[in-house]
Amino acid sequence: MAFVKIQRIVDNLGKHTKFLQPIYEAITNSLEADATEIVVNITHDTPMENTVSPKINGFSIIDNGVGFTQEHQDSFCELWTDKKIELGCKGSGRYTWLSVYNKIEIESKLKTENKIIKIPFSVNFKDEDIIREIPQTKVAHNETKIVFSGVTAKFSDANENEDADLQKIYNRVFDFLLVKLFLMKKENKQFTIKMVIGSMKKLSTTIVSLN
Repeated sequence: MAFVKIQRIVDNLGKHTKFLQPIYEAITNSLEADATEIVVNITHDTPMENTVSPKINGFSIIDNGVGFTQEHQDSFCELWTDKKIELGCKGSGRYTWLSVYNKIEIESKLKTENKIIKIPFSVNFKDEDIIREIPQTKVAHNETKIVFSGVTAKFSDANENEDADLQKIYNRVFDFLLVKLFLMKKENKQFTIKMVIGSMKKLSTTIVSLN
């Protein structure tokens, strides 16, 4: 995957990407990976004045879905992929990540392959940057963690990163996922999504839990 092409795609998508889009896309990816437990931990800056609301400066998402198997690694390395086109995906979600965050670190523990996959994703990403490790102890269960950091100048310079308001984020994520959640409920799929902002009074909230 040539980084010049990645930058071009990011520049084009960035014209229309909203700040919370990576959170939407990351949760959607977890659901499509058949995750039943998803945790989104949002981080924020420390304002210089008490009257200024803290701003989101990154987040992490952890799920127990199928993870970055070899098939998904191959799909990830394609500039445009139709891997999930039957699910309504456009193959561009990971590029919207780079419109908002400069650095994305992926670590996926795969029980079925007994491997740990690490992907340092940025506009300079190359296929050979993927690290594949065989752990000393056997992988007991699937777990994928993606950490987003370093808000891009497009948002930080314009002060367009969102306030770290958990309820507001919750509402917007729920609105974005409403149709997908409804369809998954009809299919009797069970999952829990939890969102956390560590230093705020409202520590966490469960978006949906279908039993």
